[in-house]
Amino acid sequence: MTAPVPWLPIITLLFCVGPAAGGQAAPLDPSQVSSFMGTWPLLMTNPDGAHETVRIWDENGAVKASVQAGRFPAITATGIMKDGDVLVLTLTRFENGKPDRTVIATSTTCSSRNSTASTRHT
Repeated sequence: MTAPVPWLPIITLLFCVGPAAGGQAAPLDPSQVSSFMGTWPLLMTNPDGAHETVRIWDENGAVKASVQAGRFPAITATGIMKDGDVLVLTLTRFENGKPDRTVIATSTTCSSRNSTASTRHT
């Protein structure tokens, strides 16, 4: 004889913990990243000296971002997360025709509206 399986508690646990266990964060409220809103020219630290433009905006209550390198078209960020005073963007670039996941972390400074960022290709 087998014991009955407590399905309701298991399903409730999966429903409540599922998104967190999957690494998904709650969407950012635009007020949480107001200091990042706008268009930012960035001097990249990796690759050293590269110039890129990050645009961050509020679109109907959702935070959106794009990254543009030189004269290439802007790439929309697929992930946006804030950790303290750092904004982290994830996106997919194409290097030699192949997709390349990229993470850009940027931080504002109190004394200026300049920013530096570092890119890590995964």
